[in-house]
Amino acid sequence: MSFTGKVDIHDLLLTKVAPGAGVVIATLLFGSPLFGVLQMRKDGVLGSTNPLPFPLIFGNCCAWVAYAYVKHDIFVFLANDFGIIFGLFFTLSAYGVSNPATRNFLAVISLGLAFVISGAGAVTVFGGLDPDQKPQLWGLLANLILLIFYAAPLSTVAEVFRTRSSASLYWPLSLMNVINGALWVTYGYATKDYLILTPNAAGFVLGLGQLMLCLTFPRDSRAKRESRSEDIEQPLINE
Repeated sequence: MSFTGKVDIHDLLLTKVAPGAGVVIATLLFGSPLFGVLQMRKDGVLGSTNPLPFPLIFGNCCAWVAYAYVKHDIFVFLANDFGIIFGLFFTLSAYGVSNPATRNFLAVISLGLAFVISGAGAVTVFGGLDPDQKPQLWGLLANLILLIFYAAPLSTVAEVFRTRSSASLYWPLSLMNVINGALWVTYGYATKDYLILTPNAAGFVLGLGQLMLCLTFPRDSRAKRESRSEDIEQPLINE
């Protein structure tokens, strides 16, 4: 009886507590840029903010919500529902304060995601897929978008090394990637759902790498050096 009780507690932790905490952390993850975005809207400038993750948050969460529908997974649904709202708000906010080139970039990414997601929906309904194939379709699509989302801040790694400042990386987002990845890896392992486990394991590793860059090259390190050298060049971010 005690052995059975231990197994039940073990299953409870892996299949209920871990994903339940994952829902909270995922919501914090997707909402972590909120204060920065609100400040960006107040200042009226994009600054050093990398806007690429914003439409990816929206597209990623749409794909995972569709996966939750066909898989009947309430935890996956709850973890991504608010992300759709956050992602859309962040994207529209960044678009409003961006220069024409960045606006075109955001438009292309957003329209591309809309085309792919609506196309996947059409295949799901009209493509004659077996019930087991529908979760695979949405899981693979969500994985692709999620991996791009996790890696998006790495597009600025060259800039981080060049300036020796992590101003273009947003460390709260990286920290949430690490915590979120660990929780969903646990849930994916417990349920043998490798469509959940695999991308979150990658996100965990990428998040750690981004945090290491933030610790190695603090955001204000460049500004301090410029102040000492009396450089008149504008800083990467407006405080």
